[in-house]
Amino acid sequence: MLTDTIRFSYINAKIRSLKGRLLTQHDYESLLKISGHKGLADQLRFTAYSKYLEKDVDSYDELIGIYYISLFKDYIKLIDSLSGKIKDLVYYFYRRYELENLKIIIRMVCYNRQSEKIKPLLFPLMKYQSFLIDELIDSKDLTDLIQRLKGTWYFEPLENAFYRFEKEGDIFPLEMALDLTYYKRLWEIVSLLARKDKKITMSLLGIWLDIVNILWIMRFKENYHFSPEEILNYSLGDGRFISKKIRNKLAYSIDRSDIIANLEGTPYKAVLDGTDDFEKGRVRLLQYALSLAKKNWHGFPFQIGIIFDYILFKDMEVKDLITLTEAKRTGFSPEKAKKYLVNYRYI
Repeated sequence: MLTDTIRFSYINAKIRSLKGRLLTQHDYESLLKISGHKGLADQLRFTAYSKYLEKDVDSYDELIGIYYISLFKDYIKLIDSLSGKIKDLVYYFYRRYELENLKIIIRMVCYNRQSEKIKPLLFPLMKYQSFLIDELIDSKDLTDLIQRLKGTWYFEPLENAFYRFEKEGDIFPLEMALDLTYYKRLWEIVSLLARKDKKITMSLLGIWLDIVNILWIMRFKENYHFSPEEILNYSLGDGRFISKKIRNKLAYSIDRSDIIANLEGTPYKAVLDGTDDFEKGRVRLLQYALSLAKKNWHGFPFQIGIIFDYILFKDMEVKDLITLTEAKRTGFSPEKAKKYLVNYRYI
């Protein structure tokens, strides 16, 4: 216990300082009431986002870029404050966004889209990148792009899935190969942690992987109409409450209500009972993960879990800000927008 106090004392103080800058219930209430991107920017100037809003904001998209800059700067602060295997793990979490950038570039190269239209869609990563975006954008075709990724973990899954792209002309197998490899490697990195750190992290990460699995399976069944065998091929083997037996049941489910029924024996059934659309289900699952992080946060403070609690807090805040921003753009009422905010009930 004393050793953990010494190990995590500095990062604990750092994270608690960062957490003190997160939005409050009052902030969300105020943001729900105002309208327009300028109104959002003006209200956010009363929060920790003020340092990114010294100049006028010209669009909703510019605001969204600012949210991500804030998120990535926090990631870099954490990474720079850590060392060893824990640093490697947080860095790998950060690389989720690099992976999403790569997917966007793959779509551009495969479908001959103009780079000028693609660049604004990329996440504004500032440090710790494993490839040069401009270099990948210059790829003449997918084969060239894959070759340019040699030396990174992206190369092997793309090379292995390339035959599916050639056969089907669809980038979905490429994207799923990247996603499945990413989560498999993430679990492997966690397995290298010290025993106590590994136990705590697997408990928290296992919930996240379960949620990813549930949402993927719902999409595969409802949007893509995949066979049970395809769903099993494209699902994650690791997690906390979703065993191989439950995954099989989910894959062979008839519809959404059957999926929820087949979650019997896990906490997710009660979470999803009564949800009538995908987005509401997604919000409820994320709220469940957030509630566990809040509970863990109020436990013993000098442990690895607080790092990942904060990552979830910040990530959910950015997702909520994007939801609010898109709600203003599309004219959603405050009451309607509130239903899709993950943090709203859990501040």
